[in-house]
Amino acid sequence: MKSLFTFTLLLISPLATLASGILIQAPGSSPTEYQKLLSSQTHRISYSQSRVENYQTNVGQENRIYAIADEIPFSISRFLQGVRELRSDAPLTSMSWNFLADFLPRVEISTVLPAQRPAFQDLLCQAQLFTGKNVFSKCNHDTVSLRGLKSLFPQLDTLYVEGRIYTLEDQLPLPKTAELHWVLLSNSYKEIHFYGNFEQLRRQEFKFEELVTGNCDSFAMKENSFEIATRGSVFFNESCVLKTSQVGKEKTWLERNQTWVVIVGAALVGAAAYQMKDKPIVIDTPSLTK
Repeated sequence: MKSLFTFTLLLISPLATLASGILIQAPGSSPTEYQKLLSSQTHRISYSQSRVENYQTNVGQENRIYAIADEIPFSISRFLQGVRELRSDAPLTSMSWNFLADFLPRVEISTVLPAQRPAFQDLLCQAQLFTGKNVFSKCNHDTVSLRGLKSLFPQLDTLYVEGRIYTLEDQLPLPKTAELHWVLLSNSYKEIHFYGNFEQLRRQEFKFEELVTGNCDSFAMKENSFEIATRGSVFFNESCVLKTSQVGKEKTWLERNQTWVVIVGAALVGAAAYQMKDKPIVIDTPSLTK
């Protein structure tokens, strides 16, 4: 198990988006205007998308799951407990799920004690769900609607569940009792992590923390990561998008009124052009000869 190389994991990281700017939506700003700006500026990604990219590669987790798999010949119980602890820390990456989907079917069910079989088979079915591979033939899934989560958690924009992104309009084919690592993502608030089943998730009362406070004139950041400090911008409205490096700096009169300055300036130029209409222009240059 441990002979698998992790170097390739670094090579398949989403390098193409590393240079992209990250756009945070200030609480209270228009979601429609925010999405419109994102659609028109391909060099920027949403805050939610930036968080998803961070979760898609986790070399430390993948190394640990290879080591945990070595416990199978000695103790199925230790293996299941190790996987559960790993999943409670962070959602499994696609690489981790693919490893489980390839490895678990090789384990003889007869070697799994009857008391451990439900948990083992549940893990098989989840590996099948999150990879699309034919892992286990006896999986019975319910259909869980995610639509009601928006009314429970109004700050929520999207869900990241065990390596996959789900919109709030999606339906998830999953037993309601299955324990998963849920990441509740927002473009305005810090993400919330929860490990448990869907019904337990619905009963939670989360406190969402704003990523930014203030307004276009002066604002403060609650998210202080290097990534946000170097790549981040804050959307207040379509005429006010500020880099996170401007945090705490009060805007000048010109910055606060830049839209009106442009409009008035254009009007003055137009008026001047109209005044010069049909008038001869004489350019008097000095003679080149004495």
